[in-house]
Amino acid sequence: MVGEIVTLEFSPVDPIYVGSSGEFSPESRGPATLGRSLTMPLPSTVLGSFLNLAYRSQQISTDGTLSGLYEALRCLLSTRELYVRGPYLRCRDTIAILLDNYVIDLFSTEGSICVGFVNYVEYCIRRMLGVLDRKENPPLKSVKVLETIGIGIRRPIKAVYPEGRGLIYTIERVDLLSISEYEHDVSIDIDIVSMTKETLCNNIRKIVQEQSIVKFGGEGKIAKLTVEKDRKSLTEINLKQLDKATRNSAEYIILFIITPAILKIYDNNIITIEDVKRDLLLENDDVVKNSILVGKRGKNPISLASLGYNTVKNIRRPLRLCVVPGSFIIMRNCKSVIDNIRRYVIEGLGEGPLDPAICEISARYLGYGSIAVLPVSKEYSTLVSLVDRLFRIVENSQR
Repeated sequence: MVGEIVTLEFSPVDPIYVGSSGEFSPESRGPATLGRSLTMPLPSTVLGSFLNLAYRSQQISTDGTLSGLYEALRCLLSTRELYVRGPYLRCRDTIAILLDNYVIDLFSTEGSICVGFVNYVEYCIRRMLGVLDRKENPPLKSVKVLETIGIGIRRPIKAVYPEGRGLIYTIERVDLLSISEYEHDVSIDIDIVSMTKETLCNNIRKIVQEQSIVKFGGEGKIAKLTVEKDRKSLTEINLKQLDKATRNSAEYIILFIITPAILKIYDNNIITIEDVKRDLLLENDDVVKNSILVGKRGKNPISLASLGYNTVKNIRRPLRLCVVPGSFIIMRNCKSVIDNIRRYVIEGLGEGPLDPAICEISARYLGYGSIAVLPVSKEYSTLVSLVDRLFRIVENSQR
């Protein structure tokens, strides 16, 4: 059972630049370089903004590794059994995610499932089945991307490069405020989940106070940080969706991946979808055989992801194999696996460790492999028929 859930809300006041897939600065690549921001920040980026604030007030330091980040969080909040879920987007009365500069609404804050969520899942399955027009796209809202051109400066002395005409670069930032008319209506949230009834909220409030200003993202833009315990969090809504699925005998349950799910490091050159499913679902045989993995937009679900930057050692963290956000797992025989699914809601998906050299702590504890739960009951007749067809195809291919 969950003891306590506290949500941290980060409200950016400017367009943000977060966690790109590589270096783009003029110093590393020369003139006329381009840096594109990720649409959604990594879990470690968001949590790092909170911990930077905590370090200043509590005087705690780490070695900059992700394992060190997680241990620092447990130390600060005085609890051992701790999980981070998210980040996700909150816009007015809707919980959503950003995917390739498009907004996918998941739930209302009252807990009802958004039409856009179901439409996107249907679109991916139809594409996987090959029954989709190539030019057809799901009807989604877009977020503005703002382009800025600048001139490189020498970091130690903050002077414009004198060589030639200067090192010109371009940055593409994501303007989250373009999603809503009002600045305070948009925030990037993470849930901190404690499995025991402790003083989690009080410990966090001591650090954040009523509201704090934190650095957010690679450029050090600022965001307003507040603590919420009374507003419905994604984790609470997920658990209620599971209860609803049990009561209504859902045909299927879809686990929609909203943050990169980090996989183990494989020594072999060939990785099958079954390998990936076993890794995602924590080696549970019963769950694996009753599931299908669908990639983002019905394509390949596997990619490489950078886990951000180690600001202490001033190096980029290594690339890791992952299942990308926007992919999802379809589960059947829901009653028999409901306890496993509840575990995935709290702990996340993926067996990959935070740091390859230190394998004790899984990346999912820090927010990677977070999911949104979509129970598929008879009211979603089109979606049910598509999933039925998908399982029949998989069963026939295994004969």
